[in-house]
Amino acid sequence: MVAEFGDRILLNGDIDRRALGEIVFQDAEAKRKLEAIIHPIVRAQFAELVSGLRAQEILIYEIPLLVETGAHDRFDAVITIESDLTLRQSRLRERGLMNSEISSRMASQASADERIAVADFVLENNASPDHLLRQVENLWETVLPTLERKNS
Repeated sequence: MVAEFGDRILLNGDIDRRALGEIVFQDAEAKRKLEAIIHPIVRAQFAELVSGLRAQEILIYEIPLLVETGAHDRFDAVITIESDLTLRQSRLRERGLMNSEISSRMASQASADERIAVADFVLENNASPDHLLRQVENLWETVLPTLERKNS
């Protein structure tokens, strides 16, 4: 990534995700180049993990661009966690992002409607972290164990 984007994406020798984000969320070609670097590596690691799963094991795989990359068909179940737009923006501001950064990132993402359309399960994240945790626990304990793996 440094060869492609230069030292400007480094902070203390590590990739500065914020600096990289400023580049790729402002420039579609830069985003495409980043994805061309990252996606093949991620796909290979995923395939390796899946091949090593035993029959009763569940793999949870967080994919920020699931809808955008059309990858949702590769999974036995898709879960999306949704929250109100203003709450999402507020949370991102709390993490130090400026309004312009938030707008450019959100503009490059699938809409809530698009995510919900491909999801098997939708969790709501408009309340406390504890409320979301309870939803995740319910899904983990009651729903996910009953799913049969498509490729078993």
